[in-house]
Amino acid sequence: MNDQAVQMLEKILDINENIYGVALIDGKGKVLAQTGNWDIRKDAPGVLATWNANQGSVSILGIRYIVVENIPERLIATNPTGKGHVIALTAGPAKLVVYINPAIGPTQVLNDVYMSALRLAKVL
Repeated sequence: MNDQAVQMLEKILDINENIYGVALIDGKGKVLAQTGNWDIRKDAPGVLATWNANQGSVSILGIRYIVVENIPERLIATNPTGKGHVIALTAGPAKLVVYINPAIGPTQVLNDVYMSALRLAKVL
């Protein structure tokens, strides 16, 4: 993982106050980098498996999220008891996985996450 990509990953938290955690995983589910406040190393393979197999839910840090959208470019999942949302987007050869504030809808930050994934893809 290059330094520029790691710096960009940390700055995603500053782009939108409703983005609470960020991770970048490779095509095998290995975490390449993540923000210090969100350690998903144990759950990253499951995120990728859910996305690839079009499964109905994914668990991250003991919280179950129901998948509401699963297309090749992105995965959007929400916790039905109000514990937040997860958006995952393709970022070049990697996947950008983001934890979203429970108080808002995931689509309210989708554009910011999408633009971040595009910027990351250019440096990976």
